[in-house]
Amino acid sequence: MAFTVTTVVRSSRPKVCKAASLLEGMVLSQDIRSAQGVMMLSTGTALTERTVQRIVEILGESALVHVTQPESLALGVA
Repeated sequence: MAFTVTTVVRSSRPKVCKAASLLEGMVLSQDIRSAQGVMMLSTGTALTERTVQRIVEILGESALVHVTQPESLALGVA
């Protein structure tokens, strides 16, 4: 039997961050698309350490990314 566990995480308001400032656990509040318009990551994607690294590698450290930050990150709760 398969089942899905859903965790509700309260988030702060959306904000814009430079790619170099992204943190694991942040959630995209807007799609990320390549210069050619190809979707790379969709709204709602929770960032992992590897995802953050790839965003910086592909878009550059100064690229602007729309995210929300879960309250647990803002409060420093693990």
